[in-house]
Amino acid sequence: MLFRSGEYFGDLWVKRGGKAIAFGSRFVRVTSKSRIAGMALTGEGFASGDAIKHYSTGDVITGRIKVEGVREGFALEVSQRDNYGRVVAREAFPLGADADAIDFTLTPLSHLSVLQNVEARLLDGDAVLDTRREAFTYDDLFPDPDDVHHVL
Repeated sequence: MLFRSGEYFGDLWVKRGGKAIAFGSRFVRVTSKSRIAGMALTGEGFASGDAIKHYSTGDVITGRIKVEGVREGFALEVSQRDNYGRVVAREAFPLGADADAIDFTLTPLSHLSVLQNVEARLLDGDAVLDTRREAFTYDDLFPDPDDVHHVL
């Protein structure tokens, strides 16, 4: 089983005669020489202290992803997902052995939720080596005033 870089909890049960006689949990940080070293969204309205970045619906989503230890044949897949997990934009970037950073631009097809995520995945063929996510919001996504709204 291949674990991608990240933070995990592992649970262990020791059983004798079908009964648990001991158990434990452990935090494990999985690292790799080939990894996403950093990810930052960029935009005109961003302040350095913003906990969550925000865009307007007319903006394209831009950013920079730093990578380390990549080899020829690796790729970086950058996708934008709305709060319901739907992919609204996706780009793939082949990486060379000398790659250290990628600047990306995503143009979403639709704006269906205020909260969005940009996800970067470092790929070696079909294997996902590392994943990073960055959240942002749309600050001008307002409902059509002619729509009927129900609040439950």
